[in-house]
Amino acid sequence: MSITSDFYVIFPLVLLVLIILLVYIVKIKPNLVIGFSLLGIGIFLIVSSFVLGKPALFFIGFLVSVFSLVFFPRRRRW
Repeated sequence: MSITSDFYVIFPLVLLVLIILLVYIVKIKPNLVIGFSLLGIGIFLIVSSFVLGKPALFFIGFLVSVFSLVFFPRRRRW
């Protein structure tokens, strides 16, 4: 594998780790802008996994999409 093909797999994985660290260190509250942005990034990674033929990107995109749910507001029970 070349460096550029590894970049498409390693960079999203590093981005996911940085986002998780940012959430737990900075204590980011639920925010729709961040949630929808992460959901868009996850969908983009899933689509690009089919285009580039990289199955690892599919799993990373799925994890980013699931992680974006952290940023959506939750309903409170009465």
